[in-house]
Amino acid sequence: MRIFSLLTGGIDLPKVSNEVASLRLASENTNAALADHIVKANARMTTIERVQSDNTAQCQIRMNCLQDLIASRALAEDVETLRLKLDRRDGEFHSRTMVLSSDIAALRATVAGLSAKVEALTAAKLSEVKARKAPKKSG
Repeated sequence: MRIFSLLTGGIDLPKVSNEVASLRLASENTNAALADHIVKANARMTTIERVQSDNTAQCQIRMNCLQDLIASRALAEDVETLRLKLDRRDGEFHSRTMVLSSDIAALRATVAGLSAKVEALTAAKLSEVKARKAPKKSG
């Protein structure tokens, strides 16, 4: 054994071999623990990514709803503006219709008056013409 000790430089190979085996076992245990932690961390990341994806989808849905709400409010405002314009135009049309009705009534009165004058003048002229054409009575 002394020769063996001389050849190895005084290193106790069985002891070193046991320490190497112990270090290998510790390394394998550490690697297994790390692998387990990595699997758990990947599972948590997958869960986090799924939740984030769900949250992103929910946010997108809410944004779409808000955009629809904004668009519907804008549309409602446009409809209200158009209704007000229509009411104003309807009022203007009603005013103009009243003015036209008044003008038409005045024109009818004027036409009726002129018709009466024409009839009176026609009747007078007709009487005059009849009187000229009628045989003269000798007396």
